[in-house]
Amino acid sequence: MGISFEKINQLQVPTWNWLKINSVSLDVAENGLYSYSKEARLTLPENVRAERLFVQPKSAKIPSSMKQNYDFISENHNSSVALTIPEGALPDSPIIIDYFLDKDNSLLNDYIYIKAEKDSEATVIIKYGGDNCEDAFHSGFTFVEAGENAKVKLIKVQMLPKNALHIDAVAVWSKDRAAAEIILNELGSARTVASCNILLKGEQSSGNLGGIYIGKGQEEMDFNYRIELAAKETEGDITVRGTLTDSSKKTLKSTLDFMTGASGSKGSEEETVLTLSDKAVNLSAPLLLCGEDDVEGRHATSTGRPDSGKLHYLMCRGFDRREAEQLLVEASFTPLLSKIEIPEIRQEIKEYIGVSIHG
Repeated sequence: MGISFEKINQLQVPTWNWLKINSVSLDVAENGLYSYSKEARLTLPENVRAERLFVQPKSAKIPSSMKQNYDFISENHNSSVALTIPEGALPDSPIIIDYFLDKDNSLLNDYIYIKAEKDSEATVIIKYGGDNCEDAFHSGFTFVEAGENAKVKLIKVQMLPKNALHIDAVAVWSKDRAAAEIILNELGSARTVASCNILLKGEQSSGNLGGIYIGKGQEEMDFNYRIELAAKETEGDITVRGTLTDSSKKTLKSTLDFMTGASGSKGSEEETVLTLSDKAVNLSAPLLLCGEDDVEGRHATSTGRPDSGKLHYLMCRGFDRREAEQLLVEASFTPLLSKIEIPEIRQEIKEYIGVSIHG
């Protein structure tokens, strides 16, 4: 028995095959894996409804690039949660969904559906952790429907065991004046294949996609992030910060797609990568696609070793090289980490980053 994925995480506009960044195929052996039988731990404010159901989006469509992920989850999910933030609701605390894999619950296929109704505003935090697993597999699909004038912040924190395989997809559909902010923290697992597609369908809607990653050992990561600006006066921004150590490898495909009808829209994409090893491999493919004249888009990518002047400055003030590098990595991540409202989760991520960088 096994699980196969063929050509997922596809780049919207393929490039040369020899670059090996267009898509990912992989096979997963299920032997030794045990289906996740626990319930996700939920922390809910009073005015949010949660059901443990698989809710198929009705008015919104699954992005074609994610159809294989969605079909797999719809047929094989062993955990599902549907959240509804009612019209006008303003929960005073975040919604938290917490999964923890162990040796008896090492195969998780989860589906999370989030519907933020008109004029509502909420933060949803989804955590994936684990311990005591020789092998583990996680595949997840999260769908967010942001209603008119709704504001949704989704924060995912992935800290799965070091031998885990992690495949995750997030799709967002926004209506007029909706605002979606997605922050993806990809910190654990031996191999990560993650994607996010934000469709700004409504006029004056906005999407901000932030990504943090750390590669260590021989870990491999493949990310495919895309914002579709499909209506007038929409705004989309992609910001990614990462660190690569040892012999880790990362591929990022980030796309801003100004579609026909997106006049007056603006967007930007930016990636900053710190490499702490000469053996680490970094591949980046930023795309700007334009089907409309009156738009404004920009992108930037930078890769390099930590600034020698900053390292020297810190080491002259009593920090050893490892501590100085860690401070620079944390500083790079700070603009995104500061958006996580719960101090305990923010601190947990910082501590995980510290251990990941230098063991």
